[in-house]
Amino acid sequence: MAFMHSAAVEALPTELSLWLSSATQIGEERSQWIMVSPLANFDSATTIELEVAVVGYAYADPAHMLLYTKEKIVNADGSDITDADNSDATLVNYGMHAQWSQVDASINGTVISQSSMTYPWRAYVEAFLNYDKAAKDTHLQQRMWHEDTPGHHDSLDSNQNLGLAWRRSRTKLSREFEMMGPLHLDICNTDRLLLNNCTLRLKLTRSRDAFALMCTKGTEKIKLLDVKLFIRRVTISPSVLLAHAQALEKSPAKYRVNRVDIKTVTIAQGMHSKTIDNLFLNQLPQRVIIGFVDNRAFNGDYARNPFRQKDKAKIMEAIVDDPDDPSDGTPVVLSGASVEVPHAVKKTRPPPQPSLCPICQEVLPSQTRLKTHTMRHKINDVNSQEVFNYEELSLETKAHDALKEMLQEPGAEKQEYVKKIIDSSQNMSEE
Repeated sequence: MAFMHSAAVEALPTELSLWLSSATQIGEERSQWIMVSPLANFDSATTIELEVAVVGYAYADPAHMLLYTKEKIVNADGSDITDADNSDATLVNYGMHAQWSQVDASINGTVISQSSMTYPWRAYVEAFLNYDKAAKDTHLQQRMWHEDTPGHHDSLDSNQNLGLAWRRSRTKLSREFEMMGPLHLDICNTDRLLLNNCTLRLKLTRSRDAFALMCTKGTEKIKLLDVKLFIRRVTISPSVLLAHAQALEKSPAKYRVNRVDIKTVTIAQGMHSKTIDNLFLNQLPQRVIIGFVDNRAFNGDYARNPFRQKDKAKIMEAIVDDPDDPSDGTPVVLSGASVEVPHAVKKTRPPPQPSLCPICQEVLPSQTRLKTHTMRHKINDVNSQEVFNYEELSLETKAHDALKEMLQEPGAEKQEYVKKIIDSSQNMSEE
């Protein structure tokens, strides 16, 4: 208990809640989807900005936020592709997110996302690991997901690369196509609603056409025809709004998020080993996923698939805290008929084929993944003492007098509920 956060409360798993009955939800009255358009013309822009501002009795739900795009592939001069052009251009796998090199999110002017120009790999790995085959064969195709044939990721031949052939059939000859799906952002994974009078701003930076497209000629480009953002808007009970307004005067609202940090390391050509010191300083991650990609594909090459993973690694060793801890490393043997990767994902056997095979290594001792619990992230301070930190995003907002005037005093049956919220806020402020 010594390492618990001062604002945290003790919790028991649901398996031990044997005498609790189901609760009745009274805070949310109704919900609806609203559409948000870009702030400026996006025809030839390299960045697109969208702004979500919810006021009044409503909150926004970042977990239910969908991006919609309508686009087509055209020639370098902007003209439509015809049979005479002999073009074989199409999107890479998961093209909806491959076309954005970075997506920045900010709340009331404070940036809350990582800016590393590696958004396509985060989106690809999360989709690859979090969805099963049934999802990838159905609704994920709405985001232009269709996996490349193992061993033929860089092939432009439709007879060899069936995934590329599927995508090409939907984009050839400047055919207009639509894509829609959620964004891969930390704030989109929270289970809490965004307060009213807060402005969520998204800035989408486009990838190079050489990164998002695969083709022989290497001159085609993507033309955006329409971009829209859909987000769930929730109407909140007046009594809850009043309780939140009073609680915000005592302490800021807190949003628990699991941050995803992507780091890139360059391995020079001809090197057979690489030691990376101090990869993670202070706060340790829960899980580490490692992949190897070609540098030319990483920077964008019409003839190379940016998501093709290299599979020639033999040994990987991860050392946490204690460099004297004996370890033989994680064996990674992917040559010939042997496929022995204890922590690899999606091993192919038989026959052995090179494919996307990220290596996943657990770092924290506990593998509990409960949304209602907060994992303790180990941190080493300057005095080498073991402390723990909770990953929380604090959002400060003030209750407006106009909001109070709009709200009616809650009924007697809700006074106790409102008082609990205010008392809880007061306790956290005092601590």
